Amino acid sequence: HRDLHSFPTRRSSDLAGKKYVYVEKMADSLNRYVAEVIASDKRLDIALIRVSDPAFIKLPQIPYVFGTEDAMIGQRVFTLGYPKDDIVYSEGPVSSLTGYKSDTIALQLSLPVNPGNSGAPVFSENGELMGVITGKNIEADGAAYGLKVSHLREFLQNSEEYRSEEHTSELQSPC
Repeated sequence: HRDLHSFPTRRSSDLAGKKYVYVEKMADSLNRYVAEVIASDKRLDIALIRVSDPAFIKLPQIPYVFGTEDAMIGQRVFTLGYPKDDIVYSEGPVSSLTGYKSDTIALQLSLPVNPGNSGAPVFSENGELMGVITGKNIEADGAAYGLKVSHLREFLQNSEEYRSEEHTSELQSPC
C-alpha cells in the first residue's frame, strides 16, 4: 500500500455509494485513472480516495504537518492548487472563523480560488496544514472557504484505512 497515493478530495456527495471512481490530472485529461473511495463524510462533504491504477504517475509529495489548532482570524494562509495545468499559489488572511452561511466546520479566507482549487491544502505561513479549500462565494470578491484542520484531522482519524497505512504520527498534535 505504501506506493499508492491517497488524496483527500472534495465533493463526497458526487461519490455517494461508489466504491471506485475515475480521476484525471489537469495536464493529462485524456487519461483517466481508477481510484478507490476509501472513506467519505457527507456532512463535511469530503472523501479520501486512493489511486491504485498502475498507469498513474505519482505526483510529487509536499512536506507538511497538521496544524495543532484551527486558524485564527487575521492569520495569513496560502494554498497550492491546480486550476490549470501547473500549480498555482494564492495567499491571504483568514477573514472569518465560520464558512458560508456561518457554517462552523469551515473558515472564510480572503484569497482567490478557481475551479480546480477544491480539495487543495490551506497552509499557515509556517507550512502547517490548516484545512482544505471547499469552495468560494461567487457573489463576493475573494471570499473562499476551507474545511478547518480539526475536522479534517477527525475525518482522517476515523478512517480505518488511513490509520492502517501508518499515517497516525502525522495526525498527532505535539500538545
